[in-house]
Amino acid sequence: MMRVVILSLLLVVCSVVARAQSEKNKTDARAQALIAQARAAIGTDKLKSLAATGSYRRVLGEREMSGDIELEMMLPDKYLKTETLSPMPGIEITRTEAINGEAAWMDTQNSGGGGGMVVFRQGPVGGGNLNPQEAQKVQQQAVRAEISRLLLGLLLTTPSSFPVEFSYAGEAEAPDGRADVLNVKGPNGFVAQLFLDQKSHLPLMLTYKARKPRIVMNTVTARSREEIEKLQKEGAAGAQAQVPQDEPPVEFQVHFADYRNLSGVTLPHRISKSIEGQVTEEMELSKFKINPSIKADKFEKK
Repeated sequence: MMRVVILSLLLVVCSVVARAQSEKNKTDARAQALIAQARAAIGTDKLKSLAATGSYRRVLGEREMSGDIELEMMLPDKYLKTETLSPMPGIEITRTEAINGEAAWMDTQNSGGGGGMVVFRQGPVGGGNLNPQEAQKVQQQAVRAEISRLLLGLLLTTPSSFPVEFSYAGEAEAPDGRADVLNVKGPNGFVAQLFLDQKSHLPLMLTYKARKPRIVMNTVTARSREEIEKLQKEGAAGAQAQVPQDEPPVEFQVHFADYRNLSGVTLPHRISKSIEGQVTEEMELSKFKINPSIKADKFEKK
């Protein structure tokens, strides 16, 4: 009798597992079909390289700053984002984030003399006191995640060194109609939801949860470039230490809009980011180059 009971329980468990696997296969297949439609609508398969330039506006604490932005990529594993701003006359800050195959890096450079403002931005990851090796690893993970979120909205793809999985989550109401929702999962706990317009199949929005960025800003005068770079490192470490370990994550929303067709490729010209419903970043891309010639060494950290 006991053997019969155990066998019956095993059959029930196997049946439940089989049904769950069947449902997962259906949602995965649905997701792949939607991704194929979206990539076809964008024209992702036509791209081997891409470059874009424009402007951006960002809210840093109580301050608002704007500057120029440049995106460059060589599919499938080289990506570069460069931001340049001039917070005051005579000072220019250039911030670079890049993925080059298995390597990921970030760099900030100041040019100009006679003093100026140093901006330290703490990204939505990390927390606590980290040693240099741990801090570098966290920074690299943040760069991969940030660039991957941008690429998901632009091209429905991620770097080859950062593979993700898609599953169908359902439908949602969008301001201009209905959207199909995809769950996205990747390395290092990467989780997001991607919203695709049901009519055009183009990305409308990407959402994810992370810690709210901490901002530290210092004004310095009459310092050399070496002193400014030292302050940057100290400021970044200070901002890192200020992030509470138990701080709850908040919702980030990245919106993609103003789509235009360029040589058979349809791309958004306006990208905005909101945190808890408040817009914190806006990017206006005014010029694109489809399949430009880009040298591979441009993605190496100098």
